[in-house]
Amino acid sequence: MIIEPFGILAFDDSTALAFFKARNITVSFMPSTSGRFSSISAGHTIGSKPWERIISIRLGEGNKRAAERILCNAVLLNIVLGITIMLIFLLFLDPILIFFSGGEASPETLRYAREFMEIIMFGNIITHLYLGLNEQLRASGYPRKAMYIMLLAMALCTALNPLFIFVFKWGVQGSALATVTAQIVALMIQ
Repeated sequence: MIIEPFGILAFDDSTALAFFKARNITVSFMPSTSGRFSSISAGHTIGSKPWERIISIRLGEGNKRAAERILCNAVLLNIVLGITIMLIFLLFLDPILIFFSGGEASPETLRYAREFMEIIMFGNIITHLYLGLNEQLRASGYPRKAMYIMLLAMALCTALNPLFIFVFKWGVQGSALATVTAQIVALMIQ
């Protein structure tokens, strides 16, 4: 995430400090909402083969129909997990942010963290689909394309952050929108 340099530049000293602290809270808790849960939806569970590996095996066997069924299951699970996690985290967002701040965040810092994470949580379905399908893309024999799509999403997010924060004056919400927008574009390309 690159919101801190833009966020610090966008505000006065006290607000910039709150913005920076909010960024630290959200960065510590974002992997819980995307990376770990999307790995479950990609099939990384204890005692089973990851779905992308099974898809690769089925494609290698020439069984395209079985690979497509597995992919459909992966997409459905990504959607279900994305919605479930979004609802749980939105319902308990304040206690979660307070926990990840160590209980020491000011109300202003928590406000920024909440504004950022609410948008990120509403984009959680996109995050799950984007990361899950990127895994499937690698598994189906296109690792370079998967890498380029990830790089595109990062570059787009980097470009959109200053646009949304400074030009549109959306602040921390603009940074979250830049993240979700970049993931939507990457998902559409996949």
